[in-house]
Amino acid sequence: MSQFKINSITDKSGYCGPVIAGVSTNNSTGCMIIPAGPTEHRGGRGRAVFAGGMTPSVVDTMDKVEIATTGNAVDFGNMSAVALNHGGTGMCDSTRGVIKFGTTPDTSTVSSTLEYVIISSSGGTNDFGDATVAKRETNCLSNATRGLIFGGTITPETNVIEFITIATTGSANGFGSLLQAARGMGGVGNATIGLIASGYNGSSYINTIEFVTITTGGDSEDFGDLSGARMNTAAVGSSTRAVFGGGYTSNPHINSLEYVEFATKGNVTDFGDFSVGGGERGATSNNTRGVFGGQHSGSSPNRLNNIEYITIASVGNATDFGDLTSARSGAVGLGDAHGGIGR
Repeated sequence: MSQFKINSITDKSGYCGPVIAGVSTNNSTGCMIIPAGPTEHRGGRGRAVFAGGMTPSVVDTMDKVEIATTGNAVDFGNMSAVALNHGGTGMCDSTRGVIKFGTTPDTSTVSSTLEYVIISSSGGTNDFGDATVAKRETNCLSNATRGLIFGGTITPETNVIEFITIATTGSANGFGSLLQAARGMGGVGNATIGLIASGYNGSSYINTIEFVTITTGGDSEDFGDLSGARMNTAAVGSSTRAVFGGGYTSNPHINSLEYVEFATKGNVTDFGDFSVGGGERGATSNNTRGVFGGQHSGSSPNRLNNIEYITIASVGNATDFGDLTSARSGAVGLGDAHGGIGR
């Protein structure tokens, strides 16, 4: 029986690998060209998932978009239970997105539940573990390995920071403490630094930005200030820049976007504006774009289905991306091309 000799093969993207000798080729390199197969999402390439929220009823809906494109969201699947999260960012690596549940639909019971999705594969949530305590109006940030859960309220507000290892299911562990107990904060991380901004401490709104070193446990430290006090701001980032957007006080609902550089402590600089003021946006990013889904606008209709995006490196106003499958606020944003880790 004769044997084939392996030389090289080129796919449509230009990759040249093994090919069977004697098979006819059609390019100058002598490599056979293989037609590209059906387009499908691959982990780490930049999918955003917006999970849960209020319509005003608390929902278990999850939607997905591809961050590098524009267009309306499509169905991703459903969470195992309805859970109000008050917007913000989940904890993600290039494969998993982890969601910290908030409250039951009647807001009478707070949850410690953590669940995860495989972002490249549409479907429901899976059990991950539990936070150290049940609380609502928490928020999260992550690098490619570790996720942090911070703040929230268990009546009164808490200053607890806890962490998980995203690739390993299990319950959260203690990390450190915030400078002050608060709920409704926003957070974003790069490979090393996590920034936590805005919030409500039980008596007043907060304008401070705190930072932690994600890779090591410890208490947060002062980084700088937002331009004004607020809660439920959204946050996205690249490996070098963090952008904070929107939020609200008792009145008004804020439409401004502001940024800092991770490497330099200090106050924010103006970035641009959203089309509509408001908070409780779901948010996630890749190293180029930040996307924001849904919001509480403070005017009728007070829950919107809008998705907007920014180019993180270029200051300017947010641009229309498309629409969620339904109007809601308080969705959690997940992404497999995490903004802190350029992919």
